[in-house]
Amino acid sequence: MGRNHVYFNSVQQTGDGGYFASGEFTSYLRGPLGDTGVLAVRFDPNGNVAWQRGFLSFDANGVPTASVHALSSIQ
Repeated sequence: MGRNHVYFNSVQQTGDGGYFASGEFTSYLRGPLGDTGVLAVRFDPNGNVAWQRGFLSFDANGVPTASVHALSSIQ
């Protein structure tokens, strides 16, 4: 806990000059090897984060139950 690894597998320019990026983050709540979740981020034309969303499967206690991956995305 307290550390995150994030990387993008796909970055595409959007029609308004911004960017949409998809990739993965690692959660270490379940153990030292971590679980991988999907990360989607929208950047405005100036490179500022407009929104971001993480996707991962959790149990009733908020602990990850599986790993998921995003290797590419389309606009």
